[in-house]
Amino acid sequence: METKIAFFLALALTFPLSGCGVVDSGATFVPEAFRQPTHKAEIEQPPDVHLIVRNKMSEIFTAAAEPTDISLSFPVPAQYGGWTTCAKAVAKGVTGVQCRPR
Repeated sequence: METKIAFFLALALTFPLSGCGVVDSGATFVPEAFRQPTHKAEIEQPPDVHLIVRNKMSEIFTAAAEPTDISLSFPVPAQYGGWTTCAKAVAKGVTGVQCRPR
């Protein structure tokens, strides 16, 4: 009698959980067979920012700025995808005076 009750109880819990789709992979109260498989994220390699800056110099600085002493930080993953980096350079400002990074 107890095995029938346990079977029907398990069956009663299985149908509502499986009727809504797959359960979150982090749910610990559900057997692993009913959980969604975990996503294995690929580790993306950081871009070569030195090459990007060298090839796109006219898009970053105007020709009148005449940038020198350009330094770039190592790219770090951005919060919502992609990469972010910091670029510093000695360049002429709009007034023609050289601006130096701090």
